[in-house]
Amino acid sequence: MPIPVEVSSSPSCHDALAWSSDGELAVATGEYVHILTPKSPDNGEHDGTADGWNLTRIRVDVFTVAEWSLIYPQKHDDFSLSIEQSPSTVVSLSWSPPGVAKFRRCVLAVLTSNLLLSLWEPLGLKGQWARVAVINHALHPQLAPSIGTGGREIRKARIRSFEWFAPLKFSGATTDPTYESRWGIPLLIVANDVNDVILLQVRRLPVLPTSSKPFKVDILALYSLDNLEGQYGAVYPGSLFKQSLKIKLRVLSIACGPWVNSPAGQGSVCSAIAMVAAAFGTKLHTLKATVTLREPNDDEEGSPRYEATAELTDHPLCGISQKWAKYQVTGPLEWLQTAQSPTRALVACINAGCLTISIPHSVYSGTDSNVDSVEIREWPFYEPEADGAREPQPRHMEPISAMTTSTNADTCTLHLGTPGGLGLATKFQQHGDPGAMQIPHWKQVVEDFRERYDLDRDLGGLTVARIWGLACHNGVTAALFTRHPTNMVEYRVAADDRSTIIFSSDDEASPVAHKERGTARDRREVAIRLVLSNFANSDESDPKTQHLVYHAACCAIVDEHSESLQTQARQSLERLVTVTGADLTAEIAQCHQGSASIPAKSLDQLTGPGGHLFEQCEICNAGIGWFSVQEAQCMNGHLFTRCGLTFLAIQEPGISKFCSSCRTEYLDEEAIARTRGVPLAPSFRRIFEAFDTCLYCDGKFQHSV
Repeated sequence: MPIPVEVSSSPSCHDALAWSSDGELAVATGEYVHILTPKSPDNGEHDGTADGWNLTRIRVDVFTVAEWSLIYPQKHDDFSLSIEQSPSTVVSLSWSPPGVAKFRRCVLAVLTSNLLLSLWEPLGLKGQWARVAVINHALHPQLAPSIGTGGREIRKARIRSFEWFAPLKFSGATTDPTYESRWGIPLLIVANDVNDVILLQVRRLPVLPTSSKPFKVDILALYSLDNLEGQYGAVYPGSLFKQSLKIKLRVLSIACGPWVNSPAGQGSVCSAIAMVAAAFGTKLHTLKATVTLREPNDDEEGSPRYEATAELTDHPLCGISQKWAKYQVTGPLEWLQTAQSPTRALVACINAGCLTISIPHSVYSGTDSNVDSVEIREWPFYEPEADGAREPQPRHMEPISAMTTSTNADTCTLHLGTPGGLGLATKFQQHGDPGAMQIPHWKQVVEDFRERYDLDRDLGGLTVARIWGLACHNGVTAALFTRHPTNMVEYRVAADDRSTIIFSSDDEASPVAHKERGTARDRREVAIRLVLSNFANSDESDPKTQHLVYHAACCAIVDEHSESLQTQARQSLERLVTVTGADLTAEIAQCHQGSASIPAKSLDQLTGPGGHLFEQCEICNAGIGWFSVQEAQCMNGHLFTRCGLTFLAIQEPGISKFCSSCRTEYLDEEAIARTRGVPLAPSFRRIFEAFDTCLYCDGKFQHSV
């Protein structure tokens, strides 16, 4: 279990803690975001005295003119104090699903008080993060100072709230592993300042010689909540008060439900449906998102393999909204589900409690209109019982400032926290009603810290631990909190600000499941078979493909793989002799003989027919032989590391990447395309797409410098 971590800043918003699937923690603290990356003991990063995290602080409130144009003060109807005069502090942050950022990592979405939503990813040296996209550009690309656009057009480009969908995954028809089948299609939903709910597709572009932006954001669907009737029906229609309320209504919280497969139409390869819940003012509104994937008509370089189309419509549950109309929904919102659960549950925070709406699967997907089966339950919050108290418990009136869920095969646990120090949790089983609210283990740990703070300052128990964020990852719950006195005016300077992150697990004895993996030789054999099998189906005249196939065959010989793979390597070498005219008699003769090495080629062989197959030292121009799958050495003794996937010698600085877990070095395909100025050959692109994580341990890559 990680030890507690202290951050020298105060949280700037509710839900100020986010935990990515890569294990990185992000904390919103005013104009900065603190990112905690776990250290790996295998990499020599753990010195025994550190707290187990690499701490990085990035400033997110500064935008260049290229990132966002200067907007002059607007008229009264469109004036926004947050966008025009605020210091642009962080008001919300969330990690994307894995696979969106470079090296298939998670990208961090940060919404600042100037209503700009930006994406951040690690870049270059460890600890360096860069803003790689501003989502507002997709909402109104024509916005520019030269046009002088104002009023409603500017409000359309302001983002009030956002949420990531779960990745939309499906199994393609091809045998090769695809990005969509492994990572899914990343989708983002946002609500702007005119109450448009917009479904966006975020995808990372391949690095091409002509590319200038790493990300592309496309609008798939739009639904306007601005024209809804029935909001605050008790107010007299047409009155100034009614008009003022309509102007002030905003979508301040939004939540995306899980995907449910639906029948694919003609010409489509996949179709799925998900519910979207939005807190519009103090009312709850539900939408249905339908996404369909089709194969694109064009096959240009950098174009997506599948084209997504979407539609946002009212969900049938809108017809029974009167069931929860009496509740004032304050947000946040959260969806609950287990893998085999017949229902989906929506948690909506209300005044002094929360609301759960249990929706059967058929109603959720829209195939059944029997809304009577929808169950609604209110969970009131009460102040903790005091010793000797006989009076009825007073209601806990603080809003919910932190909410998260932890899910396993049979149970989904909801965790809640408030600025008043209240911490609760309840478990939702596959079948049956959820259990009663209980005090979780992490709350007990927070109480221990609060008591220590109280004793150190002799405050007589008049202290509170305000909870600002909760997050779960691999069965571990993290809680972000600050400690304060309650019977006095608290005075402190910025240097005294402290936030604490503690880690807890309700089941300390539960072991973390590790996926069984084969030996390094078995994993290499998978990559070699893919290269050799694709050679027969690809352009055999491509020199880059021939170069890759030759070294895959050499690896099969030197590493003494199975007889079937040796036979496949021999057939590929014989085909290379036919296509290129190279002299490969030594390599072919060593198949099935278990040779320990392949000698380097002479200068005549390097400059003769098929010379492009062999490697040549860039320092002395001597040939490079094969004696190991990890290292390469030329005839004059220059030593290089071999790529763990293509088995080519890495002879230049700045063109490699490392596995963050086992430290295996690989060629960086994006760095090669950028330095060479030409796109990668199809064979190289295919193998890098198939093995976009470490071949040996499935770890994520990181920059070499």
